Amino acid sequence: MHFLVDSEADCSIIPATCNNNQPSDFKLFAANGTEIPTYGIKVLKVDLGLRREFLFPFMIAKISKGILGADFLHKFNLLIDINKRRLIDGLTQLSIQGNIFSITNDLTVTTLNKCEKFSNLLLQYPELTKHNILPTQVKHGVKHFIETKGQPIHSKVRQLDSKRLAIAKEEFKFMLDN
Repeated sequence: MHFLVDSEADCSIIPATCNNNQPSDFKLFAANGTEIPTYGIKVLKVDLGLRREFLFPFMIAKISKGILGADFLHKFNLLIDINKRRLIDGLTQLSIQGNIFSITNDLTVTTLNKCEKFSNLLLQYPELTKHNILPTQVKHGVKHFIETKGQPIHSKVRQLDSKRLAIAKEEFKFMLDN
């Protein structure tokens, strides 16, 4: 899969396929304010040729080309060198060549509809509009409990089928690594 590297895009996205038919409640917007349909999240291993793989959750949306956004670049310390047309791994100092394409602003993807009259106010508090599926550190000491009475409900232990087990293992590995 080829990706467009866009440091202005709020989130990283992969194109929807015919298998992605369940619309998501999350909204993305093009620079012109047009809403882009989304279909959930998929965790992918991306190999950019930098001698390490990048495991990352991508939004699935109705777009023509995959986008590596600012969230991906920040998470993996990847730097854009426009002058030499390359992407640099800030950890290993390895780089890969890329191409610069002239695109219209309509292709820029954001989580914020810039046409709304409150967009300037939302830009002052970016944490309100950033989509982050990774757990963040809470800034308070409040814990929620659900008290129950009686014995827990029991169900016979059953093994997952191999396909679902592989998906679950990959998800647990992703959560432990992040």
